[in-house]
Amino acid sequence: MNYIKTVVNKLVKQYATSDPYELASHLKIRLIIDKMPLSIRGFYSNVMDMGFIYLNCELDETDKRIVCAHELGHAMLHPCANSLFLSRNTFVLPSKLELQADTFAANLLVSDRVLGEYSNETVTLDELSAELNLPVWLLELKYNSTKTI
Repeated sequence: MNYIKTVVNKLVKQYATSDPYELASHLKIRLIIDKMPLSIRGFYSNVMDMGFIYLNCELDETDKRIVCAHELGHAMLHPCANSLFLSRNTFVLPSKLELQADTFAANLLVSDRVLGEYSNETVTLDELSAELNLPVWLLELKYNSTKTI
């Protein structure tokens, strides 16, 4: 089982929820929903060992949930990473961190059980996307991370 999926499964089991808002609350990560430039969907910040997830108030509820799960991924996988610093001063690629956070969100928001329920049906990713109210790219990430087990 890959590392990201292990982290997600441990969190879900420990707190008996896969809701990113509830998990943030359990983990004492403060959620701030505020107006931001449209190019910023959200971000994670760690200040003096206190975590903050910022979400753009202009997002619809589905996107807020996805962005919250993504930023929770940053909090769990690389809590002290500063992408701006990394991109300007190191050879670490922020895109790798973003893919990891997306993979975390995909595994948090789409359980193996839910994916398994549709595995024997002839359902396209577009149909599953509409059924679960999640974007296709997120389902593709979940599917691809599940295949690599």
